[in-house]
Amino acid sequence: GEAVRSAFSHPVGGRPLKEVAQGRKDICVLICDNTRPVPHAILLPALIEGLIDAGASPDSITVLVATGLHRPNEGEELRELIGSDRVLQTVKAVNHFARRDEDHVLLGHTPGGMPVKLDRRFVSAEVRIAVGLVEPHFMAGYSGGRKLIVPGIAHEDTIRVLHSARML
Repeated sequence: GEAVRSAFSHPVGGRPLKEVAQGRKDICVLICDNTRPVPHAILLPALIEGLIDAGASPDSITVLVATGLHRPNEGEELRELIGSDRVLQTVKAVNHFARRDEDHVLLGHTPGGMPVKLDRRFVSAEVRIAVGLVEPHFMAGYSGGRKLIVPGIAHEDTIRVLHSARML
């Protein structure tokens, strides 16, 4: 916990969490679903505490589970994923649903014609934070990082093109 809090206060190559969050009214924290071994129980309490210490209202913070096309993490499974009852009792924790059209916003198309549709809760947030990991991947070289966004919070239309045989 203390090392994580220190990293948020003194990041390498970025602004301190307090500076990033101060005065913001809509914060979306993007996390991996249960298919990735991220130590959320260590990271999220310190992150949420840091955001609130910076003046963010707990009501303004949403933890969004990047499920891609996977099933949602709900109930006890969501509790285990978050790893902290305090976090669950303090902020909203919700799942991404790739097949819900109304949850997404179309940002445009790639030069190859792929529609870029992402979860509007993340896109519209004043502060967007991704909490994940980077690890070796058998096809992509490395997985994680940017994958929290695409495919993590992308619409099914975007994911299907990205994971098509042509793209792979």
